[in-house]
Amino acid sequence: MPSHCKEWKETLIRSTLIGELECISYKKRWIALDIKGVRFRID
Repeated sequence: MPSHCKEWKETLIRSTLIGELECISYKKRWIALDIKGVRFRID
């Protein structure tokens, strides 16, 4: 996982209290998935 993905994840968790997030690589783009399967793009 790229460091910017980790930082983005931590920021999002702090700001939204969204809970567990997973960062995955999809078609050369990093995407964060929350536990409900909601996707957040990370370019």
